[in-house]
Amino acid sequence: MQQRSEETRNSIIESAEELFTQQGYTSTGVAEICDAAGVSKGAFYHHFATKQAVFMELMEDRLTSINQAMQQVLNNEQQVPDALMSLASMGKLLFLSEAKHLNIIMEFWEQARHDPETWKAAGAPYERYQQFLARIIRKGVEEGSLRDVNPEDVSRLIIAVATGLMLQGVMDKEGEAWGQTVEKYIEILLEGVRRRPS
Repeated sequence: MQQRSEETRNSIIESAEELFTQQGYTSTGVAEICDAAGVSKGAFYHHFATKQAVFMELMEDRLTSINQAMQQVLNNEQQVPDALMSLASMGKLLFLSEAKHLNIIMEFWEQARHDPETWKAAGAPYERYQQFLARIIRKGVEEGSLRDVNPEDVSRLIIAVATGLMLQGVMDKEGEAWGQTVEKYIEILLEGVRRRPS
């Protein structure tokens, strides 16, 4: 029984992801997800309260993988500027692999804006990333590889750069490969906070 319930849940998630990718978040309804997954609406609502809940589950799965990779970088014994460049390399690969989902994420944000609870849940990963980056920046200040900067300010700036790249990637379909500029932009940012040898 437990295994069948898990299979139903996974089928809903996989079908929703496929439909979101094919036709967008807004254009996909619960009925279509149920048809694609071969489940009843009752089965859907047994596992998920809303379509937004399915999307958040998909996002959480991706974010868990990202969080684990980021934590590995933090655990490595390397100076903070090198760790940040490792994160930028990881971000470039993530950006390229997730490019097809950026429009869906934008659609979801637009919908979530009208639901305070969903909006708060959608914003939680950014708060986690900001805190994670602030810890890295603080470590850099303490080890002397970064100037005496405000870790929260610098971490918010990094998040702003990443978010801006996502937006440009969505808007500029034929232009620059934005995923490949992540390392360059983080290097420019680091130039402003790196401690110079005296």
